[in-house]
Amino acid sequence: MRDINRIDPIIEELRKYWKANQDLRFGQIWYLVHGKFNEVNKNLFYSEDDAWLEFFKDLNNEEVK
Repeated sequence: MRDINRIDPIIEELRKYWKANQDLRFGQIWYLVHGKFNEVNKNLFYSEDDAWLEFFKDLNNEEVK
């Protein structure tokens, strides 16, 4: 069984992104994030959660700049 503690950090990074882009609807965020994630990781389905966490951290750091 996977570590349950991996979930909250990913959700927190998603929350930060959404709050910084609050005019977007969830579907729009998912569409945009999916495209950007796919450019970096090439495989949405098989990517590990730590890749998602790093992706969202990087995305949030880009948005702040």
